[in-house]
Amino acid sequence: MSAVSYTRGSFQRARASGGSARSWRRRAWTAFVTALLVLSACSNDDTPAAGDGDESPTEIVVSMLEDADTLDPTFGQTFGGRYVFANMCEKLYDITVDLEIIPQLAADLPEVSEDGLTVSIPLRRDVVFNDDEPFDAAAVKTSLDRHREAAESARAGELAPVTNVETVDDYTVELTLSEPYAPLTAILADRSGMIMSPAALEELGDDFTQDPVCVGPYTVAERVVGDRIVLEKSDVYYDADQVNINRVVMRPIPDATVRVANLRSGELDIVDRLPTTDYAQLENEDGIVVDSVASLAYDSIVLNLKAGPFEDASVREAFELALDPAEINTNVYNGLHTPTCQPFPVTGPYFLENLACTARDVNEAQALLQQAGVDTPVPVDLLLLNDTLSVRRAELIQAQAADAGFEVEVRPAEVGTLIDDAAAGNFDGVILTWSGRVDPDGNFATFQHTDGGQNFGGASDPDIDAAIEEARAVTDTEQRAALYADAWQLAMDRHAQVSLMSPNILVGWRDGVEGFEMLPDGLLRLKGVSLTS
Repeated sequence: MSAVSYTRGSFQRARASGGSARSWRRRAWTAFVTALLVLSACSNDDTPAAGDGDESPTEIVVSMLEDADTLDPTFGQTFGGRYVFANMCEKLYDITVDLEIIPQLAADLPEVSEDGLTVSIPLRRDVVFNDDEPFDAAAVKTSLDRHREAAESARAGELAPVTNVETVDDYTVELTLSEPYAPLTAILADRSGMIMSPAALEELGDDFTQDPVCVGPYTVAERVVGDRIVLEKSDVYYDADQVNINRVVMRPIPDATVRVANLRSGELDIVDRLPTTDYAQLENEDGIVVDSVASLAYDSIVLNLKAGPFEDASVREAFELALDPAEINTNVYNGLHTPTCQPFPVTGPYFLENLACTARDVNEAQALLQQAGVDTPVPVDLLLLNDTLSVRRAELIQAQAADAGFEVEVRPAEVGTLIDDAAAGNFDGVILTWSGRVDPDGNFATFQHTDGGQNFGGASDPDIDAAIEEARAVTDTEQRAALYADAWQLAMDRHAQVSLMSPNILVGWRDGVEGFEMLPDGLLRLKGVSLTS
């Protein structure tokens, strides 16, 4: 009966809110009706489940590789959170399958002044938040200011060049920048561009994650951490006619074997990440559709430069020389991913075609450790996400590194623990899968700039920072590509991050799922999707 306690809690919060009467009445009524429905379902064992009988199914169940850390876009740091946000918290901009940036809550692409320091964004006029409060320039300013200024905001670094946000009129916002900032539009196509209901923010503050309200096809109805996040269709969404499924159940299932078994049994309609070990077999099974999509994602090992063995650059270089990403891809992932030594996706215009990657050289690694004067084996605490194939990969890294004189302790952790330990510097190396961004700055600066949001290892070099900042200020693609190539070479020479691979997105779904397409960012978009069985 956890759903009942959730809806009662929502009812009480709605009644006690300091927002508008319309806001609390709407929330109260929604909570009341939902509670009645749940109570009815619990008291009548003969009530048909969604999709029973002759009507089209109205509930879809999908897997998540990891749970969300928080459902607050200002503070979220995990892919699991972005996965949920894609269906309940729209952004000023979005991307297409061809990686084109398009307006979403904005009415058009930004207008940028000649000096690059003023950015004007027109807004849609046919939109309300899912609490029926108006979407306008004042609401956009409220969210952007919160992203920029809230204590411990995970978005502050992304929006650091934005010094001011003003409302020009009811449906236009103007951003003032400290310097030209080419990545801005792409950044506003992610969590920094997510706009939250000011009424809900005023009511809940830092507890917004408990009852998040945005503009989107769905709204959060229930969350049981580690088990499920349930979304329900919004009846005030501006494009509700394109939302064909009434209820979405998202289940975090880190075990790859369980995800595949549940897809085969029909308990899952979509599996967001198929294991490479099962992909070929599923490709030939009746009733299941699979696809492999080149992604923006990037897997690497971030090394801790502030404490432990990797304070020494020679030890970092030795560790990198000990590893063989191609062997990892072959032995763990059946060769279905793409080994890489750069953060720029192969499908994008910034990919470095002629970049020379470091080849495994155990003898050179041993020589570097000897020159560094460290005792071997060198102990390494390796933090990683606790899922089946990630652990297998870490164990192969452990074996490869042992050949060169490292003793790697594999430490799997749930996503919340991983983020907490990484942010606290409680690791020697941490394996991160970065879901990727359209703009190269989001894949590079995030890890390598001193102020990067995922620079958990404390890497800091004024020359690399300056090179990144120079590339940010240029809008011409060819010029930016040349600048990023030079900057990335500096980063490679620092050895603060060991590149592993660009994982392809291996997704599977029942053939009764219609209209589904996975985009290169790996986020599940259910608008336009329907179920036929």
